[in-house]
Amino acid sequence: MNESINLSEALLIGLEAVRKASSMKVNVSVSVMNKYGSQIFFCKMDNALPISEKMAFKKAHTSVLLQMPTADIKKSIDEAWHGLDTVMAGEIVMFGGGIPIFRNNEFVGAVGVSGGNNEEDVLIANTAAQIINN
Repeated sequence: MNESINLSEALLIGLEAVRKASSMKVNVSVSVMNKYGSQIFFCKMDNALPISEKMAFKKAHTSVLLQMPTADIKKSIDEAWHGLDTVMAGEIVMFGGGIPIFRNNEFVGAVGVSGGNNEEDVLIANTAAQIINN
């Protein structure tokens, strides 16, 4: 059984997110959580909007709760999880940018990125998650 991601891995994931965001000229906040939902890395790039701090956290947390990308949640709610958004009001987000992290096909944590548009956040988070994802 795989352990949760550790601080060293979280730092690498966070730095990769910042590197990718910088190359895209997008200012973001990044949250990395272990599989238990504890935030073990956070950073806010210079000039990232203040709302991006909470959104990055919520995106990572949502990906931990559901072990799926946040961009896929709306479709799942519409197709199978009717009412989940109502029951979990304020606890989950359906904006892209939250990506679960797997090692050897086992869930080990999640990364949340916020500050760009939906597509930018997803690209940055996916790039960062690839540090660990298989």
